[in-house]
Amino acid sequence: MEWPTGLVHKVVDALIEKCQPKDSLTKVELAEELGELKMGNKEHPSVLFERISKIENKYRFAGIQVDELDLIAKVLKIVPKDCKSIATAERRHKGAKFNLDSLEDCMTDYWRQVHDGDDDDESKDNEVSLFGGECCSCGKKGHKA
Repeated sequence: MEWPTGLVHKVVDALIEKCQPKDSLTKVELAEELGELKMGNKEHPSVLFERISKIENKYRFAGIQVDELDLIAKVLKIVPKDCKSIATAERRHKGAKFNLDSLEDCMTDYWRQVHDGDDDDESKDNEVSLFGGECCSCGKKGHKA
């Protein structure tokens, strides 16, 4: 590796190719990740949309654009029952201007009205944590006392 002469880019390119290949399996992996998306009844919508954003960004780097209509369909399929009517009403109201952002906005507004400051236990359980073990004091995952 000869940094001063500029050959590091070849190492970076080789690592990218190894860690994030651009092949036919990439679309299969994308479909699997989208298939695993879930949303709990008391989960704040931002948690779901952050997961979607992470998936979009991961595959955008590999040159795959995730279709927004597919994402909207997936979200409408997995939202809790009490939120489906709000999402459907928003879709009918917006018409052609309905997109993922407007769906997130209406779901967030609805969640804020219904949960009015309640703790979001399901979202806390689904947060990504650097520490995968359990606390010695309280027994919860994600931190260590």
